[in-house]
Amino acid sequence: AAATEGKGELVTLSNDVLRLTIDTRGGSIVRSEMLAYPAEPATKKNPTPPPARLLDDAADHFFAAQDGLVSNTGAAPDHRALFHADKTSATIADGEKSVSIDLTWTDASGVKVIKRYTLKRTDYVIDLDQRVENGSSTAWTGNAYQQLQRVPAAKVNWFKAYTDPAQHSFFGAAWYSPENKFESLPFADFAKKPLNRQISGGWVSMQQHYFFVAWIPPAAESVTYSSTIVDPNSATPRYLVRAFGPAITVAPGQSADSVARLYVGPKLQGTLDVIAPGLELTSNYGWLTIIAQPLHWLLSQLHAISGNWGVAIILLVLLIKAALFKLTDAQFRSGARMRKLQ
Repeated sequence: AAATEGKGELVTLSNDVLRLTIDTRGGSIVRSEMLAYPAEPATKKNPTPPPARLLDDAADHFFAAQDGLVSNTGAAPDHRALFHADKTSATIADGEKSVSIDLTWTDASGVKVIKRYTLKRTDYVIDLDQRVENGSSTAWTGNAYQQLQRVPAAKVNWFKAYTDPAQHSFFGAAWYSPENKFESLPFADFAKKPLNRQISGGWVSMQQHYFFVAWIPPAAESVTYSSTIVDPNSATPRYLVRAFGPAITVAPGQSADSVARLYVGPKLQGTLDVIAPGLELTSNYGWLTIIAQPLHWLLSQLHAISGNWGVAIILLVLLIKAALFKLTDAQFRSGARMRKLQ
């Protein structure tokens, strides 16, 4: 079993839109700051507010993206094992297309794991590569997994509960499969309706207003998706969703890679389905989808023409008024006839 004692070191990995903090204890991403999105509106007293944070290691807002390896036959580093980072920070430089940071774990048996995180320029997708180098005398067999773990949303006062749109949006887990499309699981239903399903070509995520985090395994792999509650009887239980990959076998003297992608960022319509099928559905309009999606598409086209969201909204209202003109005109005529009859 992987060692779980001792404290890790915090290292950072940044591109021009994301700054990630990685804990070498487990090699988990424990903090993410979205550099293009301020945590609060700018004011005279605070003209440059800090960037919005999604993944967070603060106890009240705990939210981590974790990954690791497990093996029934040999040593393997899970999300509690202690890694060594090749550098304390890595930032994308001018002219570079990507930036990476390596975390290394070595066992006395000769098994070595190199965990590499890579960020591309202007991209909210993190590439994960877990390479197993088998320097032992026997074959190594194990499984790679990725998981998201977080606490529920903090309670707010009654005024904010009514006035803050984030309090009325979905907050919980969601996943996608080619067969059943987008499905969601609020934290209140984790105990009653746990996820446990084999899916190929899917992904699993934690959702909130405006932003989300999703693990995206390779589409060709058959992955077991599951959910559970960590410390369900504690004052602050943690909710967990996991993607557990197929078995990996590495012969002595050989190496093998397990890869996955992690999306950490905003629900940017028109760009997400390029990353993975169904990712656009994270902007869940519910039963209004048939109306909301075409209107959002039209609003986006008007913004592309005008370059201003306010102007785009005015143009959208005018177009809707024009489309409903005949209906409105008939309504007024009918009302006029009714008044004349009365």
